[in-house]
Order: sequence, then structure tokens, then C-alpha cells
Amino acid sequence: MNKVGKFMRILGIGQIISGVILGLIFSISSVTTSVYSKPELVFDPLVFVIWVSAGIVGSSMFIAVSEIIYILDDIRDNTAKAEEHQAVMATTAKKKECFSCGKEYDSDRNSCPHCGASPRRTKCKACGTDYDTTRATCPHCGAR
Repeated sequence: MNKVGKFMRILGIGQIISGVILGLIFSISSVTTSVYSKPELVFDPLVFVIWVSAGIVGSSMFIAVSEIIYILDDIRDNTAKAEEHQAVMATTAKKKECFSCGKEYDSDRNSCPHCGASPRRTKCKACGTDYDTTRATCPHCGAR
């Protein structure tokens, strides 16, 4: 998890909490009805709602930035994985399997470095005879 994104999300949550706390502090006021009466605590819901709303609106910026950072982080990770996958596929695509010995070798070679077999030759799948791939059918059994 990205440290900056995590920090921005914590700031956003802190902004909401501070809006609620400040809303509670500023919405409670003491009112006296006369000189001789004790002051009464009065809760003003409008002031509370304004402060909570300010906390939520202020926090939305921090939380949105943290989400953007998380998305960009995922894109970077997925791009790196895709590039790694393409590199593996590129090296795998350049190899071919020898029809004679079954070992892999680079496709740009004219013959297998392990057994010397020519890539223009193949084994018949029906009878197993080696034959030149320029022929349409196996000279031994006639299979394609």
C-alpha cells in the first residue's frame, strides 16, 4: 500500500472527525434568560450540521487524492507485470522444439544444436518416420 495514499486517507478521516468535534463544541452555547438565572446550555443543530458538512467536504479532497494514488499505484504494478509477461512471451516465442530429440532451440537456427536435425524435417504422427516437410505426405505410410 502506498504510504502517501494511506497518509492522505488518514488526513481525510481526521478532517471528518474534526468537523464533528468542532460542530459539537461550537453548537453548544450558554444562554442566560435573566441576570439572576443560571446560564443554560443550548444546542444549535444548524451550527452542528454546518461544521460536520465542512468536515465532510474538506475530507473529500484528501480521500479523492488517496484513491487516485491507489489507482495509479495499481496501474504501475499491472504495467510492470504486463511488461514482465511480454518479455517472457518474447523469449518463449523465439524457441521451437526439435522434432527429433524434443529439446528446445532458437528458431533462427538452421538445425538443432543438440542432435543436428534440420527443421525442414519432421516425424510422421501416424508411423513415426522422419521425412522432409517439403513433401505433402509421409513417404512411408502416406499420412499428412
